[in-house]
Amino acid sequence: GGPPWPAPWTPTRSCRSPRTS
Repeated sequence: GGPPWPAPWTPTRSCRSPRTS
């Protein structure tokens, strides 16, 4: 779903598009 590393714009819990909130 997402990147193996904890990105600041994408939670490891969600495998969807990055959120800019």
